[in-house]
Amino acid sequence: MAKMSSVSVAITWCLAWGDERKPKYDLPVLQKMHQALKIREQVAEEFQELVDAVNSYLAPGNSNVNSMTKC
Repeated sequence: MAKMSSVSVAITWCLAWGDERKPKYDLPVLQKMHQALKIREQVAEEFQELVDAVNSYLAPGNSNVNSMTKC
């Protein structure tokens, strides 16, 4: 797995947490995902789609990100 920036890891954490005050997943599960991302290990299958989406969105040359930085 490629190294994720701390911003990418944070965004993935927030997406995995969900929209509610209580997380969608148990805290130890989220912590395991966070640790895996920090040390470049494979995350659980349930989080892989989030990781792929964040990496794709923040990839160099992504016009969505470029347009956000031109404020």
